[in-house]
Amino acid sequence: MPDIRDAVKEDSLNILPPTVERVIEDRTGMAFSYVAGLIPKGDNFRFKRLLFRQTRGNVLTIIHDMEGSIEGFDKKKVDKSLYVVIFRDSETLRNTVMRVCEAVNSEM
Repeated sequence: MPDIRDAVKEDSLNILPPTVERVIEDRTGMAFSYVAGLIPKGDNFRFKRLLFRQTRGNVLTIIHDMEGSIEGFDKKKVDKSLYVVIFRDSETLRNTVMRVCEAVNSEM
């Protein structure tokens, strides 16, 4: 997946990828992954609840409301929130988190 710094160009958030994924490993060999992206502001609670239920509480979800509106592809202003989902790196959990993120992003 591309780095978020490489994706942001020309001070516009319209060109951000739907999700950004990274894997972080510490000295003990424990690996954590995170996924970040944008969702509509009204979907914050539903997104957190859906992730919690699908992963059985094995994720940490951080949501931060962005100031101002972002112009969508249809030229409408939309209020967005930035989310970061942190989880222990495993193929099953990664697939579940990505599936939920893609489902919420496809509804926008």
